[in-house]
Amino acid sequence: MRPMQLRRSWLFVGAADKNAILTSYDSGADVCIQEFEDFCVPELRREARLMMPDVLSDWRARKIVATVRINPLEDPDGLRDLDAAMRAGADAILLPKANTKEQIVLLQKHINEMEKQYGKTVSSTNIIPNIEQARGLMNATDILSSSTQIAGALVASEDMVVSLNAPRKKNNEILNHVRSVFHIACCSVGITSIDMPYTFTDDEGVKQQTMLAKDIGMLAKSTVNASHCKIINEILTPNEREVETAAEIVSAFEKGRGSGEGQVLHKGTKIEVPIYLNAKQTIERFEALSV
Repeated sequence: MRPMQLRRSWLFVGAADKNAILTSYDSGADVCIQEFEDFCVPELRREARLMMPDVLSDWRARKIVATVRINPLEDPDGLRDLDAAMRAGADAILLPKANTKEQIVLLQKHINEMEKQYGKTVSSTNIIPNIEQARGLMNATDILSSSTQIAGALVASEDMVVSLNAPRKKNNEILNHVRSVFHIACCSVGITSIDMPYTFTDDEGVKQQTMLAKDIGMLAKSTVNASHCKIINEILTPNEREVETAAEIVSAFEKGRGSGEGQVLHKGTKIEVPIYLNAKQTIERFEALSV
C-alpha cells in the first residue's frame, strides 16, 4: 500500500451506488472512499454495509487504498458504519464534520476497541478528519494533532461554503483562502493535506483546481468523478522538466558546496540549502511514484 504522501487522487464513491463502484475499478484512483454520509440515503446504508467487504476487497485487489467515510458518530448510523468498516478491514476511516479534538479522541477509542475485537493490529487504522465547517478550520491544529493515527486530512468545499454563507463557484476566493489555511495547519503537524473534492464534471476545472493545490504545496486532491483521477495523478506527479530542473539544482549545489561555496549561483539564482532540499524532494517523489 502506498504511503500517505504518495496517494494523489482520492475518489468519493456512493456507498450503495453499484455503477459508481464498478466505474471506480478502472479510474486510476490511488484511494477510493465508500461514502456513507452525503452520497448514501439512510434507507440504503444497511445494504451498503453488507456490500462493503466485497467492495473493499475488490479495491485492494487493484492496488487501490480502500477507505470508508462513515456518518458522524453523533448519528446512530455512525457507529454502525464504523463497525462494518473495521470488520471489513478498511485501511482508513474518514470522519465528516470534524470540528473538535474530542470527536477524534472518541473515534480513536472506538477504532482501537474494534481493532482488538476483529484481530487487527491496534492503532494500525488511519484516521482522516474532514474539515468541513468554519469551526473545524479554526480548530484545525488541535484536531489534527489529537491522534497519532491521523495520517492526513481532507478539506471540504460544499459544506464549507454553506458554513461561510458563501456562493458555490468553480473559482471562489474564500475557498482558496480556506485551502491555504488548511494546508498550513496540516504542514504544522506533519500530515498530508488532501484538497477539497472537485464536484463539477468538466476536465478543465479540475486541472485548474489541481494546479492551484499543487502551487501551494498540496500533494493530493479529492474528486467525485472517476474520470478525473488520472488527470489529478498526472498533475501531482513531477513531470520530466521538473525532474530535470531539480537534478540540475542538486548537481550544481553539491558541486559548489564541494568547492566550499556557501551559496551557489545557478542560472541567475543563488541556491541555498532550502532550495536544494526542495529539489531533492521532487526527485525522490518522482522516483517513488515510478515504482
